[in-house]
Amino acid sequence: MHQQWLIIAEDGRHVSLGRHTSPTEDELNVVEKGLLSQGLGGWLVRTMGNYYDRKKSYNIFVEKQIAPASVTWEVAETRFSKIRLSKGT
Repeated sequence: MHQQWLIIAEDGRHVSLGRHTSPTEDELNVVEKGLLSQGLGGWLVRTMGNYYDRKKSYNIFVEKQIAPASVTWEVAETRFSKIRLSKGT
């Protein structure tokens, strides 16, 4: 299984931060500033599975909230899933 670190914003948009190591505090500070400048909250998550494969499991583990959000994690996760599934094979 593929492990990947993502930042998931409250609107469901997301970016990858790598596969082999967790992001550094400096990287997370940059991400936090970027989210805040857009008025978005967000979470650091670790994922297991293939992002593009709709047929196999894709597990998300929340590591921590990076910036305060106006919605719950569950709302952000639902938005993220809609985006991810629209890109799947």
